[in-house]
Amino acid sequence: MSVRSEVALNLAGVCQGFVTSLAQLRIHRAAAKHWGYHKLEADLHKVFYSRSEDLDELLGVILKSGGTHDLQSINRLNVGQTVEEILQSENRAAIELKEMVSGVFANWPIFDVQMVKCLQGILHNLFSQTHEFEQRLELIRQMGAQNFLANRC
Repeated sequence: MSVRSEVALNLAGVCQGFVTSLAQLRIHRAAAKHWGYHKLEADLHKVFYSRSEDLDELLGVILKSGGTHDLQSINRLNVGQTVEEILQSENRAAIELKEMVSGVFANWPIFDVQMVKCLQGILHNLFSQTHEFEQRLELIRQMGAQNFLANRC
């Protein structure tokens, strides 16, 4: 397999990961809304919007460079049943996306500047999201789930 083919396959995996992540976030947002945790719902909406924008930008760069995308299937969803599980699941999704995007950089010399900037922006967003989820999970550990829910959601 050529380097270009391998990179194209990895980029397709990143796109598939984003689509999976968006489906999972949609469910988690709905759960937070149903439970009355409006701050959590708003926070998840921001993450949803950020990931949607990142996917749109990535697809645009792929298509502009003459590549194709296949978004016919998604990966397995990890839907949380509690707020803590939701935060853990979304943190794992961000970490997995970071790893996929970082893996594409292993072959970065074949990309144009626009692709590199796009992937760097995506990584920046994912690092921020991971940091936020990890902070919330640490607060749950320190405060306890009930206090966290009462004060932060």
